[in-house]
Amino acid sequence: MRIYSALMTCFGLRRRIRVILVATGICVAAGLHAGAQERVKAPGAPCRGAGSPNLTTQCFVANARRADRDLMRMLCVLSIQLKPEEYEKLQAAEQHWYLFRSANCEAEQVLYTQTSTASLAYAACAEAETRQRVDELKVMYAWLFK
Repeated sequence: MRIYSALMTCFGLRRRIRVILVATGICVAAGLHAGAQERVKAPGAPCRGAGSPNLTTQCFVANARRADRDLMRMLCVLSIQLKPEEYEKLQAAEQHWYLFRSANCEAEQVLYTQTSTASLAYAACAEAETRQRVDELKVMYAWLFK
């Protein structure tokens, strides 16, 4: 009787642990999906009403490309307007910034590899970081962009 009772307690405990682990996994996955959506809701985010995660990802990819083009145009103007030594320093800073953006967005993407929103997370991150960089350069070189 004691062995049966001990086995039943053990099996009952295992089942409860299994249920708790499954429930925890569901909560974590739901939280990760919700986290990937945070960039969509951020102020200034371009893809708020895109719809499904797939359409939202496509929207962010298109907007990230647009932000990259804006950054390239700005750097082209700066290459003409700045002294060579000033532009050289800016180029070095841009190389570091680009490495930072890539590493930062990859780190964010890794958070969502277990969900279907990993590519959305990377695209949204790249778009937001590049848009912020353009705004930052506009402030730094305001005297050129009046």
